[in-house]
Amino acid sequence: MKQADIKIILRPGTDGAFACGVMHVLFREGYADRAYMDRYTDCPDELEAHLATRTPEWASAISGVPVEEIEAFARLVGQTKRSFFRLGYGFTRSRNGAAQMHAALCIPAVTGAWQYEGGGAFFNNAAIWKFNEIDHRGPRRDRPHDALARSVQDRAHPDRRRRGLERRTAGQGDADPEHQPDDGGAGAGARCARALPARTCSWRCMSSS
Repeated sequence: MKQADIKIILRPGTDGAFACGVMHVLFREGYADRAYMDRYTDCPDELEAHLATRTPEWASAISGVPVEEIEAFARLVGQTKRSFFRLGYGFTRSRNGAAQMHAALCIPAVTGAWQYEGGGAFFNNAAIWKFNEIDHRGPRRDRPHDALARSVQDRAHPDRRRRGLERRTAGQGDADPEHQPDDGGAGAGARCARALPARTCSWRCMSSS
């Protein structure tokens, strides 16, 4: 949140309502790319009809985000053609989490952001970058909380523990492919940042910690 230009704090589990309020504004104020939706999306007319009653006032009552913030965020997204949503795991781990992710992913589809370089969305998947994460605290396996997690995993999967010990004995250290380092998604964000507009908004932090 400290790095965000705009801080939007909503009630946990209400991301879907917030997203619907945002899309309502996008349709209402002409930011929806209808040509893009007609070509690449399913049922845009039905979506618009569904969102007709999902006003910012409706979304605010559920999410706790003021109406003015919902409208300002929607306008910023609508005016920034290359808007990019980097969506994390947190808000999907709540009731109706899959539907909330779907709603958030619909926003760049409504604006047509996918057709612009750097625009669109991406679901958090840090493992694809395969970083060798070593920082001032040392390798991950040497940190207390990671050691505890590994202990629990080793008890649940003794065969994996044996294979990991064999690799470390052979001098491969953290090369165990079943324990790929997780950078929390910072790598994905860093790579996308080059194509982002100068201003960024924090959504991934605003839900389900």
